[in-house]
Amino acid sequence: HSLRLWLHVQLVAGISYTLALRLKQQGRDVSPILAQRGGLLHDIAKLSSIGKVHSKSHSEMGWEILNSYGQPKLAEISRRHILHAIQDPQLKPQSWEEKIVFYADKLAEGSHLVSLDERVEALKQRYGQWADNIQNSLPALYQLQTELAGALNLPEQEILPYLQKAFNGQPN
Repeated sequence: HSLRLWLHVQLVAGISYTLALRLKQQGRDVSPILAQRGGLLHDIAKLSSIGKVHSKSHSEMGWEILNSYGQPKLAEISRRHILHAIQDPQLKPQSWEEKIVFYADKLAEGSHLVSLDERVEALKQRYGQWADNIQNSLPALYQLQTELAGALNLPEQEILPYLQKAFNGQPN
């Protein structure tokens, strides 16, 4: 489990850094380093909770852990990355870094870069009891993708190929 988690957060960090660099090139106020670190640490609570049952979500626990280290921006990235947060006015991602890590996490199925549709299907399979909640999150999730595509100056359908090219070492 911990190797799978490590590969997942590495991928989320890579996606986050790549998208943040592109946003910065488009003139947005974003820190690629903060986005990359947020991607690495968004699931920090899962490391200590593998095989355990908790009353709090791993995103809330991650928020507590990262705040205890004096990292409020990283704490917010963790707190706001879970799917249902996108529907909650208090929890939905606000900063570019929060939005990027949230989105990057939804393109990372384990250690594989996948489309939003593929990831949503995998989440429904894995968390069948939450399938309705997942379905209800879709309009806001696709709205975030539209917002990011505009800021990235890429058509929505070009985000995934852009990332695939970046990760395969081809110039964009």
